[in-house]
Formats: sequence, C-alpha cells, structure tokens
Amino acid sequence: MSNEKKVPVTFVKNWRGYNPEEVASFPAQLAQDLVDAGVATAKGLKAAPKAKKEPEQPEPPADNGTDGDDDDDNNDDKP
Repeated sequence: MSNEKKVPVTFVKNWRGYNPEEVASFPAQLAQDLVDAGVATAKGLKAAPKAKKEPEQPEPPADNGTDGDDDDDNNDDKP
C-alpha cells in the first residue's frame, strides 16, 4: 500500500466511470492532471494556464534541388 498523499477531487465531467459531482481521491499528480484537463476541481489546486497557440504559418516551399531553369545542366545530350 502506498503512503503517497491522496487529493480529493470533484468531477465536473464524466471521466472513466466517474460522473459529475462525484468525489474521489487520487495521487497528487493525477489530481493535478484532472484539474488541468478541466475534468475535475480540487481545493488548493488550480488549472495550469493554457498555452496560447501561435497562428499556423504556411511552410516555405521545399527546396527540390533545382535552380529554376529548364536546362538539366548535365549535358547528357551532347556526343
């Protein structure tokens, strides 16, 4: 049996068989993860601030090794 401190949480959403308003105790890290995910609340624990998502930038075109002209520069067609 573990001596790890358990933290009681109150569920606000369904999670693995738990329903909203049910209370259960979990190890501190799992309790914090549940709070961070918005699944539960707990006294003394606050949800981590959500990271601001940067707007997606289009990727630059891939360099395919060509220099832009139509000449293949390998002179295969010369005898």
